[in-house]
Amino acid sequence: SSSPTAVDGMARALSAHGHVVVAASYRLTSEAGNEFPRQLEDARRAVSWTRAHLAAIARSARVPVFAVGGSAGGHLALLVGVEGLVDGVVAWGAPFDVVSLAESEPEEHGGALASLIGGSLAERGSAYRAASPAHGVLELAPPTLLVHSVDDRVVFPAMQRGGIERARERMRRLELLEIPGGVHAFWDDEFDGGAGLRWTAEVTAAFLRACVG
Repeated sequence: SSSPTAVDGMARALSAHGHVVVAASYRLTSEAGNEFPRQLEDARRAVSWTRAHLAAIARSARVPVFAVGGSAGGHLALLVGVEGLVDGVVAWGAPFDVVSLAESEPEEHGGALASLIGGSLAERGSAYRAASPAHGVLELAPPTLLVHSVDDRVVFPAMQRGGIERARERMRRLELLEIPGGVHAFWDDEFDGGAGLRWTAEVTAAFLRACVG
């Protein structure tokens, strides 16, 4: 999360399912000099810190470490996944095929993606590919679940399906769960009286249990 306190509700919900939750912050592109891969560096450090402190925070050094997040946080979870740094990933409403998003919707995504990468796809194609989980070392990726609102107008799932299908041929396990509606942050504790958060936590916990079952 951009702020650990922003995910208190989800952290508590996942804790209720038996998980020890480490909420990590990362640098924002709204602040000068924070173009990609600054955020990924923060995510890598968070995973490294968690593994180094497993015995203290989970009472065992032999427990799996998962990366979970929504939107930008989910994007980072996917990236540390394709680097082989974690044992499972669940990403809600997150960019998976950043290149396809930039190619398909340049007007709607151009500003946000250009701010993240520090330029357009034409100017910084290699950086866009580096920021795209779909273009990572997919053979290193752990079991991964993508959850999207089918009519999400922030991160368009339809524009990523091609990349997702191609990735399935190389990844150990990649699942896409599309839910009705157009709400982007369906996992937010303020959406639908918290029902979206509770449902998301249940789906996430069930997938993570299957990762180690």
